[in-house]
Amino acid sequence: MHWNTFKLGFIPLILFLYSLTLSAQARKGLLFEQGLHFGTVVKHSPNFIPEITHPTFGLDLHFNQQTYGKKSYQKHHRYLQCGYLFKYINFSNRAIFGSAISFNPTYSFIFLRKEKFHMSFRLGSGLAYFNKPFHITKNASNNVIGSNLNAMVAFSLGATWKFSDYFSLIGGSNFTHYSNGGTTQPNLGINVASFSLGIQYSPNPVQETDYSFELKPQPLSKKIGFDMLFAVAFHESGVPNGPLYPTYIHSFLVSKLLNPVNRFHLGVELEYSTSTLQFMNHTGQFEDIRQRRKNATRLALVASDEILLGNASLYFSVGTYLSRSFLQPWFLYAKLGTRYYIPLGEKKTKRLHLGIYMKAHQFTAEYYAFGLGFAF
Repeated sequence: MHWNTFKLGFIPLILFLYSLTLSAQARKGLLFEQGLHFGTVVKHSPNFIPEITHPTFGLDLHFNQQTYGKKSYQKHHRYLQCGYLFKYINFSNRAIFGSAISFNPTYSFIFLRKEKFHMSFRLGSGLAYFNKPFHITKNASNNVIGSNLNAMVAFSLGATWKFSDYFSLIGGSNFTHYSNGGTTQPNLGINVASFSLGIQYSPNPVQETDYSFELKPQPLSKKIGFDMLFAVAFHESGVPNGPLYPTYIHSFLVSKLLNPVNRFHLGVELEYSTSTLQFMNHTGQFEDIRQRRKNATRLALVASDEILLGNASLYFSVGTYLSRSFLQPWFLYAKLGTRYYIPLGEKKTKRLHLGIYMKAHQFTAEYYAFGLGFAF
């Protein structure tokens, strides 16, 4: 990490933000956080060519909001924090990986809360820009990131110690995955494990008297619900700059509310990969076109957990294949996603939902899908 980058680009920005908040009444519960990251790129695949010879450094700026019970889901989630995170990462082997700038919304769930100390689990997903992706002549050694624009998913386990009314010390362990989901080859993705240390400032902190603890009784519905999803993802053929082929995803799930902010789903998921079909067509796999179509189709049993955040939600699922198709990866896969619900009708028992989902086998993303669903 270059000291000039830190000194000229990071500190003045923080001082400017602090001066603004000191000169005007800031929104209650608003948190400004600045942090330093130190870690390493994790080689998660035997196909990962570059050697990891140097540590990874990072800087982040987090605009966070401490909730205090204005909405019922905030109370059920023990007054979570919601925010936006900007991060700069200088990867090891800078000549190959370069650096990345990312932006993502975050949710921090506090599971241990004391007067001066708390611990939380934070997750978020967003977009990242890489300045040195794979290039056939200029950067052929980078066989893990094939595009400038990538998606990212981040998990953090953090601790906060409040040493004054306005300032806190923050630290944590972090894991971040960067990938383009197969839309551009190569696409092994980069995983970064790191430790972080920083400072948090709240110009108008939430006081104990600000929290709303009263929860109106809400009878939990015992009805079984249903959820249908139609999604599409795009996957580049096995060579860089090849054509994009769609993968069509359909799922039908039975759902049940476990509590007011948590929903469980169980059902089946069907995928049809036109990229796999075209590969079989070009290589002459299976003489019968019906066999090729069958081998381009995957059927899976899926169990999902959904964390409800008002009209939005965080979606986690695990699937196991019930079929065995051509080029099918490992027998298990995971999906992470986010949804936004649009209630229909006065009773709001029927809902449309829009979502983005990342599917991964072990530590390698297969695709990012965009979906439209109907829950009833």
